[in-house]
Amino acid sequence: MKNFNLCAIILASSLVFSTGVMAETMSSELFTSQKKIIETEYKSEMAKCYLFAKDVNKACVTEAKNKKYLANAELKFNYKPSAKSRFGLRIAKTNADYSVATEKCNDRVGNAKADCTKEARAVKTYQITDAKIKAKTIQANVETNDESTAAHTTAKAGSVYSEPGSFKSKVIPAGKDIFKNQNMPIAM
Repeated sequence: MKNFNLCAIILASSLVFSTGVMAETMSSELFTSQKKIIETEYKSEMAKCYLFAKDVNKACVTEAKNKKYLANAELKFNYKPSAKSRFGLRIAKTNADYSVATEKCNDRVGNAKADCTKEARAVKTYQITDAKIKAKTIQANVETNDESTAAHTTAKAGSVYSEPGSFKSKVIPAGKDIFKNQNMPIAM
């Protein structure tokens, strides 16, 4: 039980601190310095790759390029978080996964290579479609929330209620209980 409470406290504190970090935007100076760091790491990875044999070299170069590509996409997302940059990050991850998979497929021969390539393409297509659906879902949720907020604001200003058996409508001020004095049967 003590471990559970400790874990709950750690989780709660990490969530509090992580939301503060997510809300902050990155300064342009930090963005450019991070971009330089990514470029430096890429160059050092590429220098290491040329020490390997030809087959290992190709895989190493692909991996280094993917790291740079993903790091730049994450940096862009952290610099200007938006639905578009989130979509770009998902596509970058998909492309990186695909290039690694095709590099692994190149080690195979014949039907195994063809099957592996088809599977890699299918996974890439699925991930891109999934990213597009998530982007559209996020956009639809934003639009729905905006419409819902507008409707609630209008409803709070005053609502129209017509009494049972009457053709007259009344505007009921917000916060007034219209069913207070009516004897309504209780459903069982």
